[in-house]
Amino acid sequence: MKKTLIRKTAVLTALFLMGTEAACSAPEEAAPQETAKTVEELVLETAQDDTEKETLRVLLQAAGASETEEETESGKSETVYVNTDATGAVEQILVNNWLKNPTGADTLRDATSLTNITSTSGSETWADNGDGTITWRTQGVDVHYQGRTEAALPVELKISYELDGQPVTPEDLAGKSGRVKIRFDYVNHQKTRMPVGDTREEIYTPFTMITGVILDAERFAGVSVSSGRIMADADSYVIIGYACPGMNDSLQLTDEELEDLDMDRAEADLPDHIEITATTAGFEMPMAITYASADLLNDLDISRLTDRLDEMEADMDELADGSGELVDGTKELNDGVVELYDGTKELDDGVKELSDGAKELADGARELADGARELTDGVGQLANGAQALAGGAGRLAGGTQELYEGSGDLKDGLKQLYQGTGQLAKGVGAYADGAVQLAEGATELGAGAEQLAGGFGGLAAGASQFSGGITQAHTGAAQLVAGYEGTEEQPGVTAAAEALRDGAVQVSGGVSALAEGIRSQASQYGALADALEQKYARLLQADAAAIIDRQGTMARTLAAQLQGTVVTAEGRLAAAQSDAGRVSIEPEFIETFEEGTDPGMLAEELPEDMVIGDKDLKHHETASTDDEVTEEVTEDIADEITEDVTVGGRFTPYAATDSATFARLAGMTGQEWDQLMGSYDAYEAACAAYSASGNPSDLVTAMGAAPAAATAVTTVQSLDGMLRQTAASADAMYRGEGSTAGVKALEEGAAQLAEGAGGLTEGIRQLAEGTKQLDSGLAQMAEASPQMAAGVEQLTPGVQSFQEGSASFSEGARQLAENAPELKQGAKELKKGTGALVDGSESLVDGIGQLNSGAQELADGTAAFSDGTYKLQDGARELSDGAVELADGAQELADGTVELSDGTTELRDGVKELLDGTKELADGMQEFDEEGIQKLTDTFGGDMRRRSDRLQAISDAGAAYKTFSGALAGEESSVRFIFKTAAIEAEDD
Repeated sequence: MKKTLIRKTAVLTALFLMGTEAACSAPEEAAPQETAKTVEELVLETAQDDTEKETLRVLLQAAGASETEEETESGKSETVYVNTDATGAVEQILVNNWLKNPTGADTLRDATSLTNITSTSGSETWADNGDGTITWRTQGVDVHYQGRTEAALPVELKISYELDGQPVTPEDLAGKSGRVKIRFDYVNHQKTRMPVGDTREEIYTPFTMITGVILDAERFAGVSVSSGRIMADADSYVIIGYACPGMNDSLQLTDEELEDLDMDRAEADLPDHIEITATTAGFEMPMAITYASADLLNDLDISRLTDRLDEMEADMDELADGSGELVDGTKELNDGVVELYDGTKELDDGVKELSDGAKELADGARELADGARELTDGVGQLANGAQALAGGAGRLAGGTQELYEGSGDLKDGLKQLYQGTGQLAKGVGAYADGAVQLAEGATELGAGAEQLAGGFGGLAAGASQFSGGITQAHTGAAQLVAGYEGTEEQPGVTAAAEALRDGAVQVSGGVSALAEGIRSQASQYGALADALEQKYARLLQADAAAIIDRQGTMARTLAAQLQGTVVTAEGRLAAAQSDAGRVSIEPEFIETFEEGTDPGMLAEELPEDMVIGDKDLKHHETASTDDEVTEEVTEDIADEITEDVTVGGRFTPYAATDSATFARLAGMTGQEWDQLMGSYDAYEAACAAYSASGNPSDLVTAMGAAPAAATAVTTVQSLDGMLRQTAASADAMYRGEGSTAGVKALEEGAAQLAEGAGGLTEGIRQLAEGTKQLDSGLAQMAEASPQMAAGVEQLTPGVQSFQEGSASFSEGARQLAENAPELKQGAKELKKGTGALVDGSESLVDGIGQLNSGAQELADGTAAFSDGTYKLQDGARELSDGAVELADGAQELADGTVELSDGTTELRDGVKELLDGTKELADGMQEFDEEGIQKLTDTFGGDMRRRSDRLQAISDAGAAYKTFSGALAGEESSVRFIFKTAAIEAEDD
């Protein structure tokens, strides 16, 4: 408050802008309608001589008073000039009044307590109505008049002087030198009981006192002022000071409130006096000007502050609720991050075990690849030997077939025996060659079998190592899966991420609900305003003041009609008496009419108890001014806004747009609203009926409905303005304009947080699913690896048996090859001993048949064995290739697990930092809620409301003081006071 007033200490501008009127004598002829004058022009007209005029000019220019007097449509402007001696004692009070006539009316009525009334603007005349009012004949222009009074002033001026610390009278001070102090004390006598919150208290009318004085620079030095400012040049000091008497008592600032304002008592107290100190040589002081006004606080627009406080209280309740939810959310976030940190530690341990298992798997896979390559080489050699064996066996089968055919021929006759034995010799030779080849193939077969046995030994060792590595990998993967899934007592990483995501979604939902509530508030109140404008467009376009002015015109018209219908005073009296139940006119009215009064005067002369039919023509006044209606509607809407704010920021004012809704917003019942709106329709209908018929009863009806119609127009227009303002305030809050910062930005940030938390949760879920799949595959491999190792072990004895059999076969083939020469020799001897062979030819045929069958079986078996070795060779190659790929994959797995281990370590460190941050966030939010939000809510709920109520009461007290010498009830009026203090002059030497 004090800081606001201090900013106004360029005070003469604001003070003299309230306007003054000339106090000089009236000119000879009527002046035309005045145009707006500057403050300087108006004040200079009050000067009594050139010296006083020059003094006033300097003061006004120093204060920058060059703006134009504000023009209002109608009403009364009152300036009270108080002439005092050098001590402030009143010598004379002269009042200048300005009656504004915007419609150019022929007469203006005014209430006044002044005496010696004269016009200062023309030749206008006036008549005393005998009831404390006068009527001016205006000639269609504004009226300026002045008068005198001895009434007590609402504020008193006292001036005291000191010279070198001792009190001194003005007379004794003149011409003296020394250190001087001039003190202007102001005493406020004007109090009124005003509502302050729920009580009523006596409040001083908030007069602001401005004093201006000019000191000669040749006579004064070291000039200072206690509250105000000094402007100095080479010739003079222009001193302007201010004071607010009674304001400290009205404000009643407590020590706690001063602490909140960061002010001490001395700094907060508004001055009720002014002290000017200086060093003087030959003291003289020219005339001092003091200006007083009670309506400077109107510039503060306290009602808007009150409305804003109502809105802020509702917002503070929502802020307190949201802050509590945010504190709970940060605690849940911290708990979730703790679980996440525990899970990352388990994940890191599991990944390290997985890395170790992957390394062992890579080593075993490399050994398996080496054994598979050796197996492939041995099987290749075995295949070559088997192929050679098959060739020899085939040839052996061919020889025995020939032998068998020859022995068959032996059966045909012994005669051909000799020839047969010759062929036998040839067959035996071929058989001997086949035996040699068979021995060679058998030797190669034995070598291949030996290599095959060695390869199978390496394969068995690799399979055993592979099985062990797979088992370790499966164990590590299972532990990793357990870290993701967790247990009922210790939730895993996935559950912690889901909790984080759910918390972010809740925060986003709360912020979205708040933003939606604010958007809904703006939209729904805008819709209400649109509906109001659509339904009551005629009232929004109407002019309440014009309706009241039209009521006066109607009264004058009715008076003129009455004049035309009455022939003589006696006839009018007889007619009135014959219809006493319908028309009642006072005799004084008839006397006034007989004197030839202008018909235009009848509107003002109509008695207040005049009745025509059932229509009361007594003077109508609106129940309240436009400002009062606006204030009432504003308070009602503010109350409804507070009631309709729901938890979560959702705003649901009124869905319906019927008259019941508008009635509730205006603080009325539905019936009261409909009656008020109907009065406007009745007024328009009566006006239209009179325009059509000219019937006086329609005119009377229109006059009776005019005040209520004006109130209806004011109510609808005020309600429309408040709805628009409420919608605009909510829209600004959402977009982050003005005092409200940024709900839309908060909503977008919360949505991004929720989206990021969801992405994190999904990523962890996918990682957990991949780990499960890896664990499942490793489990299958671990389950199959023992079977593979067992198969290799089962195959090893077979390979060993094959090796041993091939060795025996090789030995037999060798012996057969060694006996081949003897067989050839025997064939020769057989040829010689044909005779003996003839005897045993039958047995020979049978034996050769069996030999042929055996040779054929041997050929088939060796061919099948050769094919099998080729298939075994292909399988060995595939085994070797697979083992190489397994070794490469195992190495990549080992490398990946190392990187994964490094990543999980970084993840654990990051989560640790996140844990520290969320802990600080939770603690900070708790402190912010307790030390900031809750205290702020308490301040708005108590101190701010109390200060607002008291400021409103002070402002209302200033607005209520509108006149000093009198004004009509309900008339717009204003008043200011100008004190002219006599100069102190030194006697000439």
